[in-house]
Amino acid sequence: MGRPALFMLLRAAASLVVAMTVVSACNPRSAVTPSASPKARPSSAPLFAWAYEGTVRINAVDPRTVVLTDGSYRQIYGSWRSWQPITGGPGARGLDVYAATAVSKDGLHWTDEGKLDAGYLVPVRLLNGRYRGYSDNLTAFVSDDARTWSLDTSGPVVPPEPVGPCHYSAGDGAVMPDQTLRYYYNCSAGQANPACQPALGFCLGVNVIDSATSKDGLVWQKDPGVRIDPRNGPEFLRDQGGNVVLPGDASHPRVVTVRDGSLEMFYWGGNETWSATSVDGLTWTNRKYEGVFGSDPDVIVLPDGRTRLFVNGFLGLPQDFDGKTLGENQRIVSYVYGPVRYRVRVDPDRVFNGICSGCPGLTAPVPPPEYVNVKIEGSGPEVTLSAIGYSVEGDALHASNPRVIDLVTDPAGPVQVEFSPSSGSPPFTTRTTLTLRNRLGASIVLVANNGGSQELIPLRQSLPPTPGQPASLRPTCQVGRPVGPQGCTVPGQTGPDGTPRTCLPPDQAASSPPICKQYY
Repeated sequence: MGRPALFMLLRAAASLVVAMTVVSACNPRSAVTPSASPKARPSSAPLFAWAYEGTVRINAVDPRTVVLTDGSYRQIYGSWRSWQPITGGPGARGLDVYAATAVSKDGLHWTDEGKLDAGYLVPVRLLNGRYRGYSDNLTAFVSDDARTWSLDTSGPVVPPEPVGPCHYSAGDGAVMPDQTLRYYYNCSAGQANPACQPALGFCLGVNVIDSATSKDGLVWQKDPGVRIDPRNGPEFLRDQGGNVVLPGDASHPRVVTVRDGSLEMFYWGGNETWSATSVDGLTWTNRKYEGVFGSDPDVIVLPDGRTRLFVNGFLGLPQDFDGKTLGENQRIVSYVYGPVRYRVRVDPDRVFNGICSGCPGLTAPVPPPEYVNVKIEGSGPEVTLSAIGYSVEGDALHASNPRVIDLVTDPAGPVQVEFSPSSGSPPFTTRTTLTLRNRLGASIVLVANNGGSQELIPLRQSLPPTPGQPASLRPTCQVGRPVGPQGCTVPGQTGPDGTPRTCLPPDQAASSPPICKQYY
């Protein structure tokens, strides 16, 4: 695994220090974005969602999976031999990185095979049944089984773009219908926001996804344009003027062919998993957030048409972290997308996260509670809701062991989550209250369990709306929900200039439009 890929992993760990993320559940692969309001559907229509399957492997990152000739799977992944402290303070992790492989019949239960002598590779299955693998500098290897690799000596590799600004071990390859190879990879494209605000992480570099083609797998020609550029897409949160207010990213692309012959790309967008679809491999549309928290996505399409997704990071349920070391808590977890008995949706899909862009340090008053409606669709056994948070102290190189916090029962948690009701038989809706206790921050992940399957729904982040900020960043007004000091926007209402109609804070209620009376 190359150092650029390693850096992005460490950056993801650091982002957990202040990130509070939220997630909405997913629709079928061809549907609209998860944040869209669900259309009325017949009761007999199936529900689709990502079901959480648990930990696949501990002390592991960057999985890349190929299908073997017998229909089983081999996965290449990165790991740390040692997570011992390095110079810089206690708790720092070691950087002795190596690659290993594992095999599986079903893509869920794996048998580890040990170290991969060729180092970390991105494997691609060719039409002739053989495999090519590419290292971070695009050095080519060949194999008959994706386990034993030898250097391709048939000629020099000509990268499409310079190594350094572009890195290839965070990419993926695909065979096109004309039997040419296309490789998707990351290149640095500057900063997320020229008005860099270090306190909010705006100084992070932005990655775009480029692609290149090759007839022999050695000499690569860059495809014109950019495949995924988060600066012109939904991966960044913007204000009404189009200015970036929270950073995003487009990293670690993974491309698979789905049943109708089209391509689907999964990629990492700021510790969130995103996807896009394409017919020709060049133009990618339907870019949407998948409602999954984690980094470095890897995907396989199962024989029954379901999709299995692997992501890594400091992830899991409280029982997964008990008694584990720092390295063991860096893990790969699995989700599967397909028909489900119940599905969880969050409305609205973005929730105030306590990061204050205009506050003087951490002395500003803690904002009032925020409310969201959590909708449990479907049928079947009773579904119980809980909430957890992941907290990592320190920076990316010196992080201490992460904690999993019960955000419902732990009085010391940075956020308190209350459900009313906390369980019920689908379909039902629970009013969920989020109260920020301090500004240390933590992720917020809702956990739904019906005794047979679990859904983990991370809440997505947004900026706290304050007077003077664009109305699009204010919460939506709701009857029975107090108008906070930041004001709120009236659903479905716009003023003469086309901007959302706004209800001002309580001390300015007399100046608000008449329609706002119902909200005070």
